[in-house]
Amino acid sequence: MADENVNPTDAMKKAMGAEEAEAPKYDLAAAVANAQPGGGYNGAAEYVAKMIMRAARRDPQAFAAAAEAYREDPYGHAIEDLMTAEERDSMNEITGFMWGWAVNAVFYLTEQPAGPNPGIITISG
Repeated sequence: MADENVNPTDAMKKAMGAEEAEAPKYDLAAAVANAQPGGGYNGAAEYVAKMIMRAARRDPQAFAAAAEAYREDPYGHAIEDLMTAEERDSMNEITGFMWGWAVNAVFYLTEQPAGPNPGIITISG
């Protein structure tokens, strides 16, 4: 959903069938850049995106490879493995949906293809 530039709360509403709320890409970039720990549901997801963005900027080639691995297996640890212990430890009590949103927010901001969100269950019949 981050590729559609929707904040985590609006993304969850959309996943549940509510109307979509959109914001410009620069608003997302600013929210991620200015995120601090403890900002409620949206703020927490934006802070996780900030930690992922730090890893992406530190080693863009490794991040591109980790992004591809994530798209293949969103339950793996390819992106987390690029983060420092301090970055990982700073992300407390997040949901799978928040992680998936944050990863896709960074994919969107770095112009990478979207990936799956491990917090969304797909049921096929």
